[in-house]
Amino acid sequence: MEFALNNAVHSSTGFTPFYVNGLRYPRTPLMLPSASNLGGGEANAEGPRGLQDQRTSVKRNPLSFIETGSAVRQRVRDAMAAAQDRQRENSDRHGRANTQVFQVGDQVLLNAKNLPIAAVSAVGSTKLRPRFIGPFTLLESKTMRTLWICHPL
Repeated sequence: MEFALNNAVHSSTGFTPFYVNGLRYPRTPLMLPSASNLGGGEANAEGPRGLQDQRTSVKRNPLSFIETGSAVRQRVRDAMAAAQDRQRENSDRHGRANTQVFQVGDQVLLNAKNLPIAAVSAVGSTKLRPRFIGPFTLLESKTMRTLWICHPL
């Protein structure tokens, strides 16, 4: 499963993780040389086209290998940044927004998740305490997320 994921082209980058890490694609069973004995008695195995040339070119010019690797990684970074921007724009356009608009004087409930247990329940158990307390009267609305409430304590 992991091999298949690493050998699949990523939609954001256009490369496989194998290629980004090692600048080569792994040899799969479909790429293995086929043995044929049509020429007489000796089996003849031929490798995939261009594989031998690629090996020797990397050995001859390691600087181009390093430059190619840097270029590929930079292209992947740019592609990932562009994909993040597209996803952010799509999320901002269609994402969930707080549709609740509160007015001064509205009755609201307060999430008791981050409140001390003693302030919420006399039982002393987090399992039995209520999730929300209230209702409380809204005194002032600073922003969409900052609300001032009238707390009786």
